Parts: sequence; C-alpha cells; structure tokens
Amino acid sequence: MKKRKQQLAISFLLLGSAMLLLAGCSWENEPVAKTKKQEELPLDKLKREETDRQLAQEAKQKEQEKEAAKKVTPETMNAKQYSSAPAMSIDAAKKYVATLHTEKGDIEIELDSKEMPQTVNSFIFLARDHFYDGTIFHRTMEGFMIQGGDPTGTGMGGPGYKVTENPKPSTNYKRGVVAMAKTLQEAAGTSGSQFFIMHADYALSADYATFGQVTKGLEVVDAIATAPTQPGGEGSKPVTPVKITSVDIVEQ
Repeated sequence: MKKRKQQLAISFLLLGSAMLLLAGCSWENEPVAKTKKQEELPLDKLKREETDRQLAQEAKQKEQEKEAAKKVTPETMNAKQYSSAPAMSIDAAKKYVATLHTEKGDIEIELDSKEMPQTVNSFIFLARDHFYDGTIFHRTMEGFMIQGGDPTGTGMGGPGYKVTENPKPSTNYKRGVVAMAKTLQEAAGTSGSQFFIMHADYALSADYATFGQVTKGLEVVDAIATAPTQPGGEGSKPVTPVKITSVDIVEQ
C-alpha cells in the first residue's frame, strides 16, 4: 500500500511538472507570434509602392495649385476683369491686322474677321483695352507652339468671360497659325484671353479656334520658342519669359 502511494505521488509530481513546462512554453511563444512580421508578397509590394507614388504626386499637384492660386490676385491680373463678353464692335467685312510688340521684336498677325468674327472681336477688344500689355509668353515648346495672353502668367488667368465659336471647317495648325487656348474640358471653340502661335506644323484635334496667321515676325516666334526652359513637368516654362509690351490693331 505504501509503495502504491509513492507511485501515485511520483505520478502527480511528474504531471504537475509537465503542466508547468507547457504553460511556460505558451507564455514564451505568444508574444513572438504577435510581433512576427508577415512577409509581403511581390504583387502587394508593387501595389503599395504605386499607391504611395500616386499619393505623393497628388499632394505635389495640390501644393502647386495652391501656390499658383496665391498669384491670382487683382494686382497680378492688372485689375482687368470683365463681367461679360464684349458687344460686337468690328466690321466682319473689313480686314484687321494685329501687331504684337514684344521684347524680341514685332509679330504681325492678319486676323480672320470674316470666318471667326466673335473670336476676333474679343481679341481686338482686349488688345484695344491694353489687356495684353505687360503679359508674357508663359508656355513655350520648340517644334510646337508659344502661348501667351494670361495676365497672371500662370496659365490659369483670363478676362472673366468666355466666347464660344465653332472652329471653321478648314481648321489646321500649321506654322504661323494663331489660335485661342482652352482647357480639355471646355467645348470646342471656347476662348478667353490666352492664345498660342504655332511654331511648327502640328496635328491637333480641330477644337481650338484659329483666328489669325502670322504674316511677319516668324523669326521672333522662333526666338521665343527655342529659348531655354526650366526642367520639370512638360518643360515648357521659360527661364526668361518674353514680354508683350503692347498690341496695335489696324483696320484696313
């Protein structure tokens, strides 16, 4: 009987030791399981990196828009804003020539008042009201075009109104053609004050209202288009923007 009790005691002792050992293993391994980092699958890593890039790009774009918006003030816009498009004041049967006096020389443009009377009327109105005086060619791309007419110099400005005139059937964008700029979201033929002059023939969709042709001063267009631009983006921001000092309009 005594031997039987000893065997039972030993059994209980061994069982208790085993339970303590198992409990100890559990306490030791549990934190490791919680802190162990799971390996990232290659596809998941690529998706995460792409998301990070997109977020960084969006943040940068918002910051740029914020900085540009700060520049759009009544002072930087020469206080030239209008509540509506001008009334028709030109004679579509007559010929009009605009001369842009720039820091690089003069650019003479024959305006197409017959086929694009509303667009030409708006341009002449702004020119005669000295809206373009002191503005710059803020976007220049060699082999494509030079763009100006924005009083803020940021590409975001305008006169406060829009004119829409269907582009003519013969619309093309060959060297020396002058057209009005618009955003991609705006309807075809929409214009404000910004315009561009083609530096070379280019295959654009016929959405931009062409309203003139350079007859003299293409060498000035060349000088502006080929001047150095700042790195980054589309590479179209001039290092030293060329200014339009004034615009003369002659009715013939």
